[in-house]
Amino acid sequence: MCLPVDLIIVGDIEYESRISGNLEYLPVAISLMSPPESDLALIQLAVDSLQKCGRPTKVQAGTARMWDYRSKDIVPHHEN
Repeated sequence: MCLPVDLIIVGDIEYESRISGNLEYLPVAISLMSPPESDLALIQLAVDSLQKCGRPTKVQAGTARMWDYRSKDIVPHHEN
């Protein structure tokens, strides 16, 4: 039996490198698992959740962290 699993990067933690002394970032990720044959529902849940939180849903090339980019596909969630 195979269970669908998604690993999603949701943020980062900054730290000072012992080697270079530079400020660097470690990714913070979550793992989601769902019942067999629910792959698409799990992906849709992840995309919907990221959009509601104003997080990117597409990865872009470059050296910046992925949430430093502002995609026109993302609608930020604002509390009332």
